[in-house]
Amino acid sequence: SASLGRTASITAYRIVQEALTNVIKHAGHVATRVEVTLAGQVLDLRVTNAAPSAPPGDPGPGGHGLDGIRRRAGLFGGAVFAGPVPGGGYALRATLRLGESP
Repeated sequence: SASLGRTASITAYRIVQEALTNVIKHAGHVATRVEVTLAGQVLDLRVTNAAPSAPPGDPGPGGHGLDGIRRRAGLFGGAVFAGPVPGGGYALRATLRLGESP
């Protein structure tokens, strides 16, 4: 969106992209919801997935998914919260404070 600015738009896109990659890598093809909310100068990104129907296979070598998401959010004075949710799913929430853009 033009109102976010190019850097914030790309950062938000990359955070959601990495979160979705993590869903596929760790839970497989499960129902997943992406919510994007802009309230004042705070962009809130949420990715929540259902529990896998079977234990996922070996995800392969470890990546830098959550660390990368945290670094990106940190560029905007934001924070990342990630963890399991009731029912066996997983949720990630990242906030970007747009007034603190790099």
